[in-house]
Formats: sequence, structure tokens, C-alpha cells
Amino acid sequence: MHSDIAPDEHDRIRMGCQALIIRPDGLVLLVKPDCRRGWILPGDAARKDEPPHLAAAREVREEARLDLRFGDALVVDWMPRKDSVPGLNHVFFARVSDEVAASATIPPKVLREISEIAWVHPDDIPDRCEDFQIRLIWLALLRLEDPSASVYHV
Repeated sequence: MHSDIAPDEHDRIRMGCQALIIRPDGLVLLVKPDCRRGWILPGDAARKDEPPHLAAAREVREEARLDLRFGDALVVDWMPRKDSVPGLNHVFFARVSDEVAASATIPPKVLREISEIAWVHPDDIPDRCEDFQIRLIWLALLRLEDPSASVYHV
């Protein structure tokens, strides 16, 4: 361990895990959490010792009943300190069929957390999301268009 890092500062980071899910017509899945203003990509924080890609899959299952697998992160975004804990937000990607997209529903057990889900055209994202989420979605969409675009963002 580094002597310049206090023991209570080591390994304290919030690991956000979200999913950019797109149907064949280009619409993006968004969820409306009750605890925030605006819509977001499905996902939340990873549990202790949970790999980000598995956390994203778990959250998508919990929030939209979609059983998807994720591999490499499309985007990793540094988040400034929130409640004294900085974070890294990982965005994973899945393209789903119309049939899979039609099966996206909010499970009853999360209705107290997620009030709505919707498939949204990318042009309508600014009308629904807060600035930080718009930025994250645009970065992910840019990376899909240009695989050489940066993965890591500050």
C-alpha cells in the first residue's frame, strides 16, 4: 500500500454500471427513477466485489426484465466526488431484437424505484435527461459510430 494514501481513502470509489440498449430502429431504452429528476440509462452502482459488466446485467434484469450479457465497456466516465466518494461510471452496450425490446417491462418489485421505462429516439434524449446523463449517452453513441473514439472520459 502507498504511504501517501490513508487507509480510509483506499478502495473507496463508487462503481456505476449502466447499459446503452438499442433496438433495430435506433431507439434507446431509458428508465425514470423516482429518486432523480430526469430519465437515465438502466443501471446503478455495483455491489461490493461485483464486476461492472455483471452489475450492469443484474441492474437491467432488475429494472427492465431483460436478460442481457455485456463484455467490454463502451465508455468509462470519471464522476467527481459525490458524498465524498468519487466514481467511475461504466456504460455497456447491447443491440436487441424487436422481440426482446417488446419484452422490456418494469418488475413489480421495483415499481417503487422505477416509475416508467421508454424507448426514446436519440434526438429526444435532451428533453428527458439531465446534462450529465445526456453527456454520457452522447459519448456512448459517439463511440458506437467511431470505435476509435476515446473510451475513458473526465
